[in-house]
Amino acid sequence: SIFLPTSGSRLGSSVGQRGNNGGSYWSGTISKKASTAYCLRFYSGAKDIRDSERYIGFAVRPVAE
Repeated sequence: SIFLPTSGSRLGSSVGQRGNNGGSYWSGTISKKASTAYCLRFYSGAKDIRDSERYIGFAVRPVAE
């Protein structure tokens, strides 16, 4: 198992998603469109994996195999 604390996101000088029981984490995979990469998002018991613009500041959680 892995513990992923809720984390906000950063876009320029704005911080979002802070304290709303959700979080976003980057994966290490760039999508077909070079300006986006895949991320894990979770909130209110739901989760999804999607691509998002790489300039958005999501958390990174390094994990060793």
